[in-house]
Amino acid sequence: MSKSVRRCQRLFVLPALLFSIGTINAERIDDPNVLEAMHQELERSMSVLAEQPDPPFYISYEITDNFRAVVSTSFGKVTRSSESGGTFYDVDLRVGGPRMDNTHLVNRRPFPSVTYGSLASQDGIRNYLWLLTDRTFKQASEQLVNVRTRSETQIDTDGPAFDLAPATKVSHAESQRPIQFTHIDWEKRLQRISNVFNGHPKLLSGNAQASVVKNVRFFVNSEGSQIQSDELMYTIVLSASTKADDGSNLSLSELFHARDPSGLPSNRELTRKADELVTMLINLRNAPNIEPYTGPAILSGRAAGVLFHEILGHRLEGHRLKQTNDAQTFKDKVNQRVLPESMSVVFDPALEKFGDTDLLGTYAFDNEGVKGQKVRVIEDGILKRFLLGRSTLSDEGFRDSNGHGRKAVGLSSVARQSNLLVEVEDPYTPAELEEQMIAILKERDLEYGLYFDDIVGGFTITQRSLPNAFTVRPVIVYKVYQDGSRELVRGVDLIGTPLAVFDSVIAGADDMAVFNGQCGAESGNVPVSAISPSILVGQIEVQRASQSRAILPILPSPRS
Repeated sequence: MSKSVRRCQRLFVLPALLFSIGTINAERIDDPNVLEAMHQELERSMSVLAEQPDPPFYISYEITDNFRAVVSTSFGKVTRSSESGGTFYDVDLRVGGPRMDNTHLVNRRPFPSVTYGSLASQDGIRNYLWLLTDRTFKQASEQLVNVRTRSETQIDTDGPAFDLAPATKVSHAESQRPIQFTHIDWEKRLQRISNVFNGHPKLLSGNAQASVVKNVRFFVNSEGSQIQSDELMYTIVLSASTKADDGSNLSLSELFHARDPSGLPSNRELTRKADELVTMLINLRNAPNIEPYTGPAILSGRAAGVLFHEILGHRLEGHRLKQTNDAQTFKDKVNQRVLPESMSVVFDPALEKFGDTDLLGTYAFDNEGVKGQKVRVIEDGILKRFLLGRSTLSDEGFRDSNGHGRKAVGLSSVARQSNLLVEVEDPYTPAELEEQMIAILKERDLEYGLYFDDIVGGFTITQRSLPNAFTVRPVIVYKVYQDGSRELVRGVDLIGTPLAVFDSVIAGADDMAVFNGQCGAESGNVPVSAISPSILVGQIEVQRASQSRAILPILPSPRS
């Protein structure tokens, strides 16, 4: 979601294996043997490379065994039913020292090298790690020379910060959970659900998809840590699209996530959701486009969760505060008020569920071998902390990781968000929140305010060389008039700058809601969650969204 693009890459292996449903590679060796092979090669690498002029002071190996099964249907027909997977190898090797290593100033490791791998044998695992370690060491050594040269010609503002902060040795193992996914059953189920879209010829697409993703992660490092984790998530996506008479493309989707199939909606509930998607799309086709607007607005819990993720969360990721090209919006605002006194913001990777909803941003240990910790970044409106991986800050109290070093396979860990939770003390009811907005409309003599019911995502820019702004994409928006009546509208993006928006936050309600999604930034896509109530903002701005001018299909739909 963040548009601040930085090269943060690791060595990795592309997918090479196919898996049988219900297992994670029937040919793979036992988990203890995987970890033993990793330990043996790590100890050998540290011992042999110790003879080099600049030996490694730290090495970590991470192997991710991946499996994915997908069934997709469109208008009642199966369009895809497949399985795939692979084994990914990551090597993080540091030369220099904890306060200045090969990632210093240039901030990240070299470009990745790519090879294929499997978990077929201990010898095979060690062979892949040997080749990747050798290549990584050569690149890291070259990069350290550049770091030392640049440190002599550039001002270093990091002070006593760490490039790799110390971490406690840990040992952690999770039991593997079997996959419960049968293609033929899901094909029949999704065909019935996506068949709902068939009765609506104005729809350009009408899809139902189910997937299961399983990642078994093995991690060892030269500090003695050993972690084996099991990540399993089932997802159902309902989506449909149409085109309005003015050429605007309109699309809606509903996503459902669960760690067990029993946590997914029933067929009846999914069919009802599909019907609701169609009804809303038809209403959006007939809704007017809204003009640019500035004024008060209410964001539903889901919409507010996306907003907090984009305009607050990314600016609290600690590694950005070490980068001179970053705007560092909140760097000097510790112990200052940034939200109303009634609001606090927490990141908690240990939180597995909120109500009946499984959260995507949950993990026990981050990708740097540090236990994920609950971080109260804002307390009673006052900024207190940042999200930190092992690349820490110079200020006292920010020199230790709080377990938020995260990444996708093949990339380098940086501080990333987990489960964001907005807490409101003495919240209002949604009706009371709307009454407050209507009072503002009357006080300012404004015709209407806005209610953002759903937002699909957005992006934020944190670099100094570009406008320090954000854009989020609402899909369901209403005008709310002074008499309380509502009118569905479309065609806008919610825009702004972070400090201006936070300065305009007035109050929150008691209707907590969850947004689950994938966040993309320097270290790739990582799963995140945001839990928030409805929020009243005194002043927001919207601009016209980009719009297609393509005419409607000339031929009638074959389904009509």
